[in-house]
Amino acid sequence: MAKVKVYGRVRDRIVLGIAHAYLAKHPDASLDELNEAFPNELNSTLKDGEIFRLAGETNGMVSCGKEVPSPGILTLANGKRIEMVVQWSDEDYSKLKEWVKKDDIEVEEPPKSMEIPGEGFSIERMEPTLNETEGKAIRGNREMTNRQKYLLYLLLTLLLLFSILLFSRGNSNDVDEITRYRNIKQTEQKIDLHRIAVEQKRREKEICDLCQDEEVRLAEEMTKSAEEALNTLIEQ
Repeated sequence: MAKVKVYGRVRDRIVLGIAHAYLAKHPDASLDELNEAFPNELNSTLKDGEIFRLAGETNGMVSCGKEVPSPGILTLANGKRIEMVVQWSDEDYSKLKEWVKKDDIEVEEPPKSMEIPGEGFSIERMEPTLNETEGKAIRGNREMTNRQKYLLYLLLTLLLLFSILLFSRGNSNDVDEITRYRNIKQTEQKIDLHRIAVEQKRREKEICDLCQDEEVRLAEEMTKSAEEALNTLIEQ
């Protein structure tokens, strides 16, 4: 999945931006899934409840029991409105930033020239690198190498058959004829087995290519959905 960077200058707004970034990558996440993704151990100031709570249950304030308005409200895909705990110590904030890196979410210091929106944070989706494409090209080159090996084995088999035929041509007795016939049959069997193996490899590659194409298609669809969800969240 694509990496997402969060920019901001105020801690509680950056934390909210992290939550928005997670929802952009997981647009169908539920409240329970959010609290599973962000366990209570990340915030030492929690006295009860979870990091994320329904906005209706907090009367618009989620701040570990203190009467401080939360920096914003998030809307889930199912329409539920939730809020996030706003108090984060220096240690907890550092833990949170490290924690979300496993989901390819990183907090970056914004350049002085960057204009931060009114919600206090900005989210930037990083385009995938060419590593995956290069990896596919390397696998393609490796596959060509294997094909060359198959052709070499086939050529050696044919040379062996040709040598057997030349050797057998000079013998006229029945024993030699029987031996030659057996050798030819054995060689033909080896060629048939080799041909079957080559065909099996070809079919496996076709299936692998189809699977990779399907993965790319699904990735593109998920990326498109994530972008649409992100745009919707930003517009809200």
